[in-house]
Amino acid sequence: MKNIPFIIILSILAFLTSCSNEDESIGTKQDPNSSSKERNYVFAYKTSPASGLETRAGVNKRKLWDNGETVRVKFLNGTPAAQNKVKEVAAEWSEYANIDFEYVGVADEADVKVAFQWQGDRVTWSYLGTDCLDVDQDQPSMNIMLFNGNDLSEINSADFAALILREFGHVLGLIYEHQGPESGVDLDVNRVYSYFRPFGWSDALISDVILDTYSKFQTNYTEFDANSIMLLFFPPHLTTNGVGSNKWNTKLSDTDKAFIEEVYPGRKIYPDPYERGPVGSVYMTMPTYYSGGYGTLGYNYDTGVEQAGGLIEKTYKTIVVGEYEWTAENLRIKYRNLWGTLYEFMNHSEAKIHALADGNNCPLPAFEQAFGTWVTEYGEARAYRDNYKFYKAKNGEEVSGFELPATADICQLLGTAPVKPGNTVYGNVETFLYASDSDIPAAVKPLVDMKFYNNTSGLSMTPLGFKGNNPDDSGVHYSFGYGFGLRMKNYARIFAFSHISGIKVNTELYHFTQARYCRKLTDAELGYKLYIDTTNDKVLMLGVADNANGLAELPKGLERGIALRYANKEKKVITKSWTDIKNEAAEMKKSISIE
Repeated sequence: MKNIPFIIILSILAFLTSCSNEDESIGTKQDPNSSSKERNYVFAYKTSPASGLETRAGVNKRKLWDNGETVRVKFLNGTPAAQNKVKEVAAEWSEYANIDFEYVGVADEADVKVAFQWQGDRVTWSYLGTDCLDVDQDQPSMNIMLFNGNDLSEINSADFAALILREFGHVLGLIYEHQGPESGVDLDVNRVYSYFRPFGWSDALISDVILDTYSKFQTNYTEFDANSIMLLFFPPHLTTNGVGSNKWNTKLSDTDKAFIEEVYPGRKIYPDPYERGPVGSVYMTMPTYYSGGYGTLGYNYDTGVEQAGGLIEKTYKTIVVGEYEWTAENLRIKYRNLWGTLYEFMNHSEAKIHALADGNNCPLPAFEQAFGTWVTEYGEARAYRDNYKFYKAKNGEEVSGFELPATADICQLLGTAPVKPGNTVYGNVETFLYASDSDIPAAVKPLVDMKFYNNTSGLSMTPLGFKGNNPDDSGVHYSFGYGFGLRMKNYARIFAFSHISGIKVNTELYHFTQARYCRKLTDAELGYKLYIDTTNDKVLMLGVADNANGLAELPKGLERGIALRYANKEKKVITKSWTDIKNEAAEMKKSISIE
């Protein structure tokens, strides 16, 4: 060894004969199954004096391993059962720290050398971090107190797992929680001196190791964590205020996990942040003068030319959202005044828009550019549903797959929406789908009740609201400015979004709403397929040609949208369990009324 180690015993559990409060021990964990003397776990860690202590209520910065390093570990003794338990428990640290533990044979070179009750040593201790490298290959850098290496009840106990977690925390460079500047453990100086002097400690050592804490300037500290695995039990009688730590923690706390992940970043796989998909365009045509189309007026929206008896034509912006290509503008059509007021009231008019704008001037072309056109289920005007075609461009190649969305398509869209903590489901949908200020023409902005949102998806859903089927236009607008309805592939169905009704499927046949089209991307375009692995509680993201071994593919819908929200496509991993995804979907469905 390069140096004689400086042993810092921060937790001493003596074999005491008295049960009085005055005889409680720092770090004491007593075995309730002991028939005679109480079994006590004693903790310590060791460090080389040359390196000193520079800590983070958690980490010794000078003793950290290189991020991403593989630390080689070997056992100097111990039963297979004990060794396997160490491997199993220590692996939990690697779920959060970007450090791997590789176990090698006793004759191999290792960084960490583990022993169990080495030469009768009844103290559980470990060297801190890279100080383990200073220890000779035939000597332990970690000693674990184990009373019986063949006692599976002891080996499989939560207490033994706590020992392993704590000592491998030291291996990663972590010290004890009470040493930080925010520990809140107010030790009584005289009682601490009296307690440790019988163990042969000098007053200087007691002061340096037990009583001194580290300032904010000495450490990159975190706030005190009463649930940390690195917190020792301090009995109340050693404190000035009668308040000890009073806890024997056996698991990693949420703060332990987050902190070690910060110290050794990169292990945990995070889902991709939402990014807008590619923007494109499609050319749409609808013929008129036939059943389902003869109530509409031919018009070329690209040129602004009426085409009586011809086609309704327009180039629509598209955007990819999740696994779909959506039209990113509301449908534009005009109705002919075929039978008096039957079709006249379907169209917008300057007078109606003027009234909606509370007297402010809003030109009809600007309004229709933002809000599109009413669409209905009237049989004379359903060309938008039954007789349309999409092309890559005018006179270009036809594009197949675009259609009005079904329930599963919209539910998948909702599941894809990023979730803001504290937001309602409807609030997340507003942020994701509703148009932003920059999406609305200036002439439209004076409209009463108009609100603007983030439009994270780029779909620019504009809140036209709903319109009743009263021919005289009385009371025609519902939820204007903050709600909209989408015509669905399912006949006579509207998917409605508004502050009044929330999110639901509305089965009112003749309400006028909007229309958008979507196309599910092909497997080849996506480059992956999703499967449900119930045995391992996972959603698997596999290559298109990968063998799924008989697993069921995850169908379209809310659960698939949520799974995509937790996807890391580079690593082809869904970062949430299948159970968590189903639970989140069930919770969302409480706020969504669907068929």
